Amino acid sequence: MLDTTQCCNSNLPVTSMQRLTNCCAFNSLAKLRYNYRLGLAKNNQHFTPCALSLTPWELSERAFERAKNTAQALSRLLEKISQNSLFLSRTLSDFNDTSSLLFAFKKMHSKVDVTETVATGVNLSRFDFLLDNNNQWRLVESNTIAAGMGPFSEKLSDLLVASGHIGARKIIKNNAICTQSRLLFQEAKKYSRDANPNIVFVVEANEDNRFDQAYLSNALKALGANVYYRTLKSIANKSISSDGRLYLKEGTGIDLIYFRTGYNLADYNIDNEQSGVLIEARNWIEQHHLAVCPSIAHQMASSKWIQLNLSEMNAQQLSTQFGLNRLDSEFARTALATQHKKIESNEQVQSLLKNGDWILKSQLEGGGTLLDSLEQPQAQKINLNSYFLMQKIHTQPRKLANVLKEDTVDNITNVTSELGIFMLGNQHNFGGYLVRSKPSTQLETGVHRGGGFLDSLVFK
Repeated sequence: MLDTTQCCNSNLPVTSMQRLTNCCAFNSLAKLRYNYRLGLAKNNQHFTPCALSLTPWELSERAFERAKNTAQALSRLLEKISQNSLFLSRTLSDFNDTSSLLFAFKKMHSKVDVTETVATGVNLSRFDFLLDNNNQWRLVESNTIAAGMGPFSEKLSDLLVASGHIGARKIIKNNAICTQSRLLFQEAKKYSRDANPNIVFVVEANEDNRFDQAYLSNALKALGANVYYRTLKSIANKSISSDGRLYLKEGTGIDLIYFRTGYNLADYNIDNEQSGVLIEARNWIEQHHLAVCPSIAHQMASSKWIQLNLSEMNAQQLSTQFGLNRLDSEFARTALATQHKKIESNEQVQSLLKNGDWILKSQLEGGGTLLDSLEQPQAQKINLNSYFLMQKIHTQPRKLANVLKEDTVDNITNVTSELGIFMLGNQHNFGGYLVRSKPSTQLETGVHRGGGFLDSLVFK
């Protein structure tokens, strides 16, 4: 265990914006953060540290088990929806946001012959929850594509134990790296013609979330997989189709494609290439014998528009429509109970936002997708067709979090925390968790683009 008390007592309260650059405790934590690579690769591969909470979120064992059960129920629901082409078509029939990737998928879905889809979809999904004032888990959104950052929460727990901030016995086990890499390896092995399956990570050309991905990549290599990184454009334009399989340009057979990008239409509009070309190529990929994580159908099923429509269904309707058992339908209904509204007019939006209980939520994925007022500068440029209204989820804020920022440790009061639970495979097994937190006055919790900070979990 590292000694962090030689120059200053790490248990003393830290005043807001107190600079600790010359303090051994700060330097030890900053070094651990770098060693664990808890940051982003920005500015030509430069390491930019993420903000980290040094004060874990305390949850009861019962609350955590209920979060896992809720995620499992939602995972089963999304699998059912992804297999229900009629439900997808009917539910998306009035979705007309042409700037959304979902609209492009909708058009393609209406033309695709599902019998041509021979690839196996692999479920690696994350369900992001808030714990409301009634101690119920409410779904913020689902992620089946680019569902990452679990390794970062796992490594933050390791950092806090190594630095002496918490005892190892209190940590709620994560194991995101082990469980998720094992799933990808096992699914790739089903298509591999030798002992070492070939797995392709599809990433952005200037990927900055590299270190989180590297934890999974290195674990896969340790299991015996060969891992390749390709962009959407590269995998679409330089792959070779032969004997029902897909090959990289150099002739390497692809056993599994793991998408870490491709969740917005802009991701497919590369170097002025028409996005439709790459979207069609993604469908073409699924006409080969390999595993894809996720499939297009699964990505559609986890969209915010589908969530909006599911929020209008009661437990009995969820059970009847999708064949969920009673417990799963009740867990899913509770999580989906937050009210949503489709945009009807500017006056409707103005009225609901002014009462302070609603937010505007974009169909886009990633940070910067929420608005709580049309008076904000960014609101002047938005297309309301790309948004819907969602009732705010009222939570009981945590009183305090000590947050390690780039060169300070801040005391943040009234903290809202969001728990992401990963579900894996067609057995919907627990695959680790991600915790992100924010000041309660801030709209978004995202670490990558939303301005939140990484957090961890301990049992009460």
